[in-house]
Amino acid sequence: MSYPVIIRPEAEDEIKWAQEYYFALSTALGEDLRLSVVECIERIGEHPELYAAMYGKVRPVALRRFPFILSYVFESKRVVVIGLVHSSFPHETWNRR
Repeated sequence: MSYPVIIRPEAEDEIKWAQEYYFALSTALGEDLRLSVVECIERIGEHPELYAAMYGKVRPVALRRFPFILSYVFESKRVVVIGLVHSSFPHETWNRR
């Protein structure tokens, strides 16, 4: 079963920033990051409990090939993406979102 995935505006901004950054370095890198984000979102929509909740209800997922963490919460019958941050970002701050 696949669940609907909602992307919060803050998360959309962070994804857009990361994509613009990598597209500025290389079109191929920008496209690879875009595909990595899409793949991750599809995976959590299909298997939202695949990743453990680590910060309250927040479930972090490392993107493949890129130093970013996509974080989401699994609410009843939907997945909400709350952010995409660099892996060096202090993880404790997820509780604030």
